[in-house]
Amino acid sequence: MLVVAVILAVAGALVATAGAIMLLVAAFQVSVGWGLVVLLVPFGNLVFIIRFWPRTRQATWLQLAGAGLGLLALLAFVLSVGGPGD
Repeated sequence: MLVVAVILAVAGALVATAGAIMLLVAAFQVSVGWGLVVLLVPFGNLVFIIRFWPRTRQATWLQLAGAGLGLLALLAFVLSVGGPGD
């Protein structure tokens, strides 16, 4: 079960990273200013996502899918380790 957790964690990280890169590319396609905001300003990516939802929809869902895989990896890890009585 631990191997499954590692595979899910790596897959989730790759998927979320792909979504983040897509979002950053979309921001720089709008303007250099938006690209720098997404890259450097805390929560600037959320403002960009809300402001340009049709352009950022696919990247956002990809990042959320990566986070979901990360949560599944965490669950698989917890289940593989067991409790204090094991």
